[in-house]
Amino acid sequence: MGGRISAPTPPKLGDWAARNAGEVYQAATDGVVIAKSSTVNGQAYIATDANPAPTTIRAGVLSTGGVENSCSCPVKKGDYYKVGEVTPTVTVLWSPWV
Repeated sequence: MGGRISAPTPPKLGDWAARNAGEVYQAATDGVVIAKSSTVNGQAYIATDANPAPTTIRAGVLSTGGVENSCSCPVKKGDYYKVGEVTPTVTVLWSPWV
């Protein structure tokens, strides 16, 4: 018996990268996408699935009363993701798991 079993090293988040709302991206690694609505009554959603034009909405955000709100969603390697916006002031960030 004498051997030790080591726990696997958990993945870490990589550097944040800006993305454009309304554009479709394919994830080269597992990662997380964040959508932040920063206007009064701003709305955004995150869609992600295996289709090149993702339609499965996994998260959404509504900002009211001048309060900024955000949502996030994990994305699997190889899947496509898109942040759709109803209002023009949405910040989109992506971070891969490394």
